[in-house]
Amino acid sequence: MKFLLALFGCTGGPSATRAAQLPSTFTPTVVVSAEAPLFLGFEGGPFAPIEQRRLAAWRVDGGVPAAVGPGGPGWYQAATQAGGEVWAVAATLLPSGSGATYRLVVGTAAGWVDRGPIPASSIGQVATDGQGTGWVVGVGQLFRTRDGGANWE
Repeated sequence: MKFLLALFGCTGGPSATRAAQLPSTFTPTVVVSAEAPLFLGFEGGPFAPIEQRRLAAWRVDGGVPAAVGPGGPGWYQAATQAGGEVWAVAATLLPSGSGATYRLVVGTAAGWVDRGPIPASSIGQVATDGQGTGWVVGVGQLFRTRDGGANWE
């Protein structure tokens, strides 16, 4: 884990030393916002079996890390921020042990809301305009929502 945190430290800038303050059991997979960094990933360390991963998110504000976001099984696959919203894709291992299911989790100043499943078999990126329209892209797939993640086309 120290190696992974060292990689974040090599990027330079004011957030470089902040990454080292995160718990050693936390494995970041996505970083959102450089101003008050939001690190999304999973608890369990980088070598934890995938079925043992637990959602985790940490915000570093003023040099102090604070746990934020919903918990539960899985890991954060992708995230983006627009306006006052953070759209994050949470992934959970399928019971077969191969592949994952995905759901949209949206964070605002008021808290985090699980918006429900995303009908994709893979997701690499998520984007939003901050007003309810968003897209996810995966291998050979592109989905759009116009209602904050309630429905996907």
